[in-house]
Order: sequence, then C-alpha cells, then structure tokens
Amino acid sequence: MTIAEDYRAFCAAHPPCYRTIAGVVWEYIDCGDAPEVLLLLPGGFGAATTAFQYVQALCGAYRVLALSYPAALATAAALADGIAALLQGEGITHAHVLGGSYSGAIAQVLVRRHPTLVASLILSHTSPPTPGRAPLLALLLALFKLLPMPLLRLLLYALNYGFLPGRGPEQRFWRAHFAAMIGSFARAAYTNRLRVMLDFDRHARFAPTDLRDWPGRMLLAEATHDGMVRPAARDVLRRLYPQAQLHSFPQGRHADTIHSPAAQIALLRGFLGGD
Repeated sequence: MTIAEDYRAFCAAHPPCYRTIAGVVWEYIDCGDAPEVLLLLPGGFGAATTAFQYVQALCGAYRVLALSYPAALATAAALADGIAALLQGEGITHAHVLGGSYSGAIAQVLVRRHPTLVASLILSHTSPPTPGRAPLLALLLALFKLLPMPLLRLLLYALNYGFLPGRGPEQRFWRAHFAAMIGSFARAAYTNRLRVMLDFDRHARFAPTDLRDWPGRMLLAEATHDGMVRPAARDVLRRLYPQAQLHSFPQGRHADTIHSPAAQIALLRGFLGGD
C-alpha cells in the first residue's frame, strides 16, 4: 500500500469529530479506547490528519486525540484554553501531550495554564518564546494580510517545496498534502497562525522554575540539523526545562517527523512506556 492509499484508508476509517467551545468549532480525530490518553497537537498548518501515521501507530496502546486548530483563534492562550475545554468535554482529566514544531508553543502555554491536565509533555523540534523573532513575524503578518490570495498561495507553494524537497514517494505525498491545504485555506487560517506565534514571542515569559510543582515527566526531542530551530534556541529550551529528558536525532532535520516518522514514534513509545 502506498502512503497515499494508506492516508485515504485512514481518513475513511476515522472521520473527524466536532465540538463547539465558546462558539468556536473544533475538529479532531479520536481513535482507540485505552485508559491513557495521548494528545497530538498539529504542526503549522493546524490539521489533525497530518498526524495520521502517529495515530495509526499509537492508538492501540493509547486513546489518541489529534486536533485541528480553529482558524478563528489568534492567541496561544485561547488555543490552550480551548484544548483544555475540549479534553474536559470528552471526560479526560489528564493526557500525555505532544507539541511539535509550531505546537510546541501551544504545549508550553497549555502546561502552565492547565497543569493538572498534562500527565507528561513532549516538546519536539520546537523553540521557546523568542522576542527577537517578533519583528519578522509582524512583517510576515502584514504581508499575508495585504497580498492577493493567488499571490500568497504561490509564495506558500514555493515555501512548501523548499520545506519538503526530494523525489521520494513520501516527499511527493506530503508536498501534495500541504499544497491541497494551501489551495483551500481562507486567509484567516494563515494570518491567525502568525498572530498566535507573534503573541507567543511578544508576551510569553517563561522561567526554569515555572513547572517546579508540576509532577509530570518531560521530554525534549531535537534535530542536530534543524534549519527552523537554530542551535541557540535549542540551548535556551534546554535551560528552560532542566528537568526534561533530552533526545537529539543525529543528522536529523525538521521535516523528518513528517516524512520519516518511525524514529520519533519509537522515541515516543519508549518515553511514554517509562523506558
């Protein structure tokens, strides 16, 4: 079975669920009925289906929830509070939380605003609040608000290809997957993603003592050749979470978690299993 066939079969077997929270509709995939819950927060496109290989691999051992982010929400706090309300609405009192890349920001806010809901936290290929990044995000936000949609989509198509170069079947599948999202998303889906990160960089102020009373376990996963999370940001993240286990993927790159997820899935299994 090709990855495209696998994806279509997964989507047919796991149609999305919907829950309205404070007037905003949340979409999510709910798979498995194990007593322990694993919450998968989405990457920059904010789509639950991007995690389909993780859901398939882990929903036998866990009840896995994979979320999509509503386009209407524009702060990390609003997303974190919506996630907490969704879990509570599902009768979930605590969950293991994976926040990778973009969602590492949301996960860091979630564990501070709703610590009792987070049983353990995995931050993967992500960064801490970075005030020096805010001017660039503000510039991008202005650009994304002004560009005609056809031109904005052309820019995003080019970035998509740069993020996932190569001719392998996995790269081709994921380029097509994200290109379909680029072609269908409304402008707010892009601008509010940027607003969330801009809010995070401008206003989040974290300290190593923030989670001193939180009893959960924590893992930091990073890639040595991550072009999106620079070494300085990785160093800051390590210092921010001195209690965390650290795993560095040698020769790893940012996009590996998407088109080559086996190593990260194995790492998650080992960490969640207590190894």
